[in-house]
Amino acid sequence: MIRRPPRSTLFPYTTLFRSIDLTMDDSQRDRVLWFTIATDEKRSYKKAFRAIIATYALWSNSDYFSDILGSVVSSLVYDKDWKKLYTLCRITGKNGPEVIHDRVVYILNRVVSLGLFLLPDNMAESECLSHEPDRDSKIFAVNYYYLLNSYMKGKRKRVFNDKPKNEAGKHTSNKKSTDFTFIKGFITYGMFIDAYRRAKNDGDGLKGQELFEIAGDLMRRGFYRRSLNLMRIYLGRRNGTPEKNELQLYYPEIFTDSVEKYSARENIPDFILYAVIREESHFDKDIVSRAGAVGLMQLLPVTAKDTARKLKLKNIDLKDPVTNLNLGTKHLGSLYSRLNSVPKAILSYNAGLQRLRGWERDLKTLPDDLFIEAVPYKETRDYFKKILISSIFYARLYDRLTAVQAIHSFFPKR
Repeated sequence: MIRRPPRSTLFPYTTLFRSIDLTMDDSQRDRVLWFTIATDEKRSYKKAFRAIIATYALWSNSDYFSDILGSVVSSLVYDKDWKKLYTLCRITGKNGPEVIHDRVVYILNRVVSLGLFLLPDNMAESECLSHEPDRDSKIFAVNYYYLLNSYMKGKRKRVFNDKPKNEAGKHTSNKKSTDFTFIKGFITYGMFIDAYRRAKNDGDGLKGQELFEIAGDLMRRGFYRRSLNLMRIYLGRRNGTPEKNELQLYYPEIFTDSVEKYSARENIPDFILYAVIREESHFDKDIVSRAGAVGLMQLLPVTAKDTARKLKLKNIDLKDPVTNLNLGTKHLGSLYSRLNSVPKAILSYNAGLQRLRGWERDLKTLPDDLFIEAVPYKETRDYFKKILISSIFYARLYDRLTAVQAIHSFFPKR
């Protein structure tokens, strides 16, 4: 039997509830409710919020509504409507989605600690605010809010095994699978793209160690992006915390001389620059996006020409790794100098300086971590989170920094 929300929340959705066929399956009902909320969101996030309150008791799969909830959360932070955000916290604490609940709990704890929101007496001991996010995430390698929550509380958290006990992906049987032998034949004869396609599309019969070995073969031969794609599949199949040697293949240091040279010039930690390159291009020097961004740091030609003029460079080739890293790091460094904030420089690198300045005018009182939560574009918010998480892995794998120390480079003031 479908649970009805409280009568006080039904209006103006009475007609909707009457029109829902009680014989609908769960997924069909979720699609109808999602469409209703999405339609209201196009008018205003406040209408969408009311629709969420009115319909949440009918949701079967709360994860299905994550995109709309995420957008509404950002709008609430933008308008500093902490009371409504607390209401969402209570809802998502009961029914999920967990990724939204982790986010809302983090935001509320921060605004309470900063004195931006005073909880009423009956909320002071709320289970909502005492929730601790899990380490693992369905979206990112590690839960972003698990890491930030640890940082704000000064806790040290482990993100991988520093001292591997076993060889990565080791199996008790030494017998090679038929698929592995076939794919290794492609590699032996230099047919690397064919090997990659076979491993990616038809590699269900590969053992873990075999997929790991093929990814390593591609990495050593310069097929970095394809190697990372196979490693993503490998780690997705793997149970438990990844070992250090596995993560070094998933977070490789490539073009080291140029990265160290240009990161030092711009006073940007090299682990942040590696993270930007990894998330922008997966180290594919020839990649071109649909928007026309080129190379390792995905530079638009107009941006590259402007930056090249400042460096007095002519006849630039954006598919040349050294040139691309020179120009891309200079552009990122220029944004950092103007904004005096690593998070805002990264947001601006993705969304543009003009948009960033507009957000700054409206959100000048928010610290950087909450500023990110208010950014209206999910792509840009997720971009920053990926950069921070990748930076933590690079800092730990190669610079022996803790997660807290790496995050400090982004948020120096707690």
